[in-house]
Amino acid sequence: MAPLITMQKSPERAFALQKYLLLHSQHDALQKHINQVTASIPESPTGYTDRHRNSSVSSDSSTASDASISPLSPPIPNISSRRGSLPPSFGHTQHFHREDRINSLPAVVDESIVEVVEEDEQKLKDVNQQIKTALTDLLNCESVKSDIRYRKWVQTRLMDTERELKERRTRSLYGEFQMSPSDPDSHRVNNTSRIPGNAGYVSVQKLGFEDMEKCTEEKIAPQHKSAWFGFIKSIATFKGDLSTLTAPPFLLSPQSIVEFPTYWAEHPSLFIAPTKSESAEERAVLVLRWFISTLKWQHSNRDENGKKKGMKPLNPFLGECFMGSWEDDGEGTGRTDLVAEQVSHHPPATAYNISNEKHGVQLQGTIAPQSYFSSTVHIERNGYSLLTLSQHDETHLITMPPVHIVGIMSGSLNPELSGTSYIRSSSGFTTRISYSSKGWISGTPNAFSAIIYKDGRESTPIYKAEGQWSGEFNIKDMRSGKRILQFNANSLKRKSLKLRPIDQQKEYESRRAWRHVTRAINENDIFQIGKEKGKIENEQRDLRRKEKAKGIAWERRFFVKRGRDEVAERLAKGLEGLSLESGGGIWKWDKERYRAMESGDTERIRRTDDMKNPLVTRWESGVMVTEVSV
Repeated sequence: MAPLITMQKSPERAFALQKYLLLHSQHDALQKHINQVTASIPESPTGYTDRHRNSSVSSDSSTASDASISPLSPPIPNISSRRGSLPPSFGHTQHFHREDRINSLPAVVDESIVEVVEEDEQKLKDVNQQIKTALTDLLNCESVKSDIRYRKWVQTRLMDTERELKERRTRSLYGEFQMSPSDPDSHRVNNTSRIPGNAGYVSVQKLGFEDMEKCTEEKIAPQHKSAWFGFIKSIATFKGDLSTLTAPPFLLSPQSIVEFPTYWAEHPSLFIAPTKSESAEERAVLVLRWFISTLKWQHSNRDENGKKKGMKPLNPFLGECFMGSWEDDGEGTGRTDLVAEQVSHHPPATAYNISNEKHGVQLQGTIAPQSYFSSTVHIERNGYSLLTLSQHDETHLITMPPVHIVGIMSGSLNPELSGTSYIRSSSGFTTRISYSSKGWISGTPNAFSAIIYKDGRESTPIYKAEGQWSGEFNIKDMRSGKRILQFNANSLKRKSLKLRPIDQQKEYESRRAWRHVTRAINENDIFQIGKEKGKIENEQRDLRRKEKAKGIAWERRFFVKRGRDEVAERLAKGLEGLSLESGGGIWKWDKERYRAMESGDTERIRRTDDMKNPLVTRWESGVMVTEVSV
């Protein structure tokens, strides 16, 4: 950790160095993969093995001669000269021209292997180009310019990179790097490479950025870089839920988290489709199709027009609501209504209810995201949803997978799903969904695999789904081996949610409450963003202080808190690693209170309230509280 202590005084240098080290990790992983691929190819008399063996001799002699070159002053370990700065095994030993690599393959070889090698070679070229950019940024840092040892350290590596790009070679930069094509396990990094520091040379330690994403060109505007450096430092050192951190204004999205339940029903026809089937088995398949269809846009970092979304949504205030409806599409879908409410602020939790009365479909649940930093930003989405199909007296328990954010170093954040989520129906069918993100080296982006099985028979699934939740996937009947469903998320058109005009909304409704902040975000007015956002936050703090002073307990508008959920508990029983604990409590939709609130019937609210003799008062803002004796 020694180098980090020194570098904290120069956030620009720390940022550029971290980016450089991350790219180096990508380079090493790619090189390892190429050697593993080529090692799997049968040896031939004139093939890769002989070339490697013969080139080793010349490499050793050239390395020995290079070692005699006088080092720089002051001496910098392992970077005496261009060749001296590289590992002893580098050169003609294994990093040869791409054409030589391809031509060295046996005459009879799977074309897919050639394609893999070509793809990885191109990635190596891209990584080297980005390393050049990162080193150039590092060289332009004032703290590097003023430090002759650091400057020479960077200049040497920059010259190496430029020469390698010209010669179309790859290289390794962490010190001694040894890899044998015939022994993939021999890949190892000797972390003795050193960086000049104030107190001499300090050892480089891996910074722990496990997300091996491709670092693209910097996305942060020059005027925002200082704030971005500070934000990266704060999330990396913060202990606790990251949602409590205040993000720089330029990172904000003009959308509150309380709006996120909208994604559940943007395709009303898919939402109601399960209820039209008389087969419980088929309904399980249709529920899976609907669920996967909801993932693309809620996890995309761009909108339908390809425009980059804001990185950080607005944190809802306690009692913030979002309400709207999807009208009948003319094909018999009926009207689908959405109501979401922020029922807890510490910890944050959003309760929601989505219902289609015509078809007897209801989705209600609570989501309580908890974010933390460990190599990158991770978001655990505690809570669950219950999808009820009243015509079949059937309920489906639904959980959500964890999210981790990649692109921290490039300033281009992108959510990826990982882990496992479940859908279990009261009719005896369970769906287990496993998610995997694309590694920088290989794999399919946004991939998932799901199996549907009868409860207790996980080893003999009846259906299997595979593909991309952001693109195309197929569902196959495992008994017949036939594909029964093909789906492409890109072919779906999202249906807009109908909202009341802003001037007709209540003050506690999300779009109206945040309207000035949203306008400032869209206009990129940083000062106005901070000003308007601060007003809302300060008003909420004042409200909490008044409640505490008067002994007032905040009363939720449309949801009531319950001690337990027996339906969810029964469905969750036996599911591995599943916890229904959300931290924000269990909240259930109160239809009567919703109708009473919408109609302004205060007497009706009193009659439906569980508390004894509450004195309910309505504030001008539409906020409701219950005064209780203390």
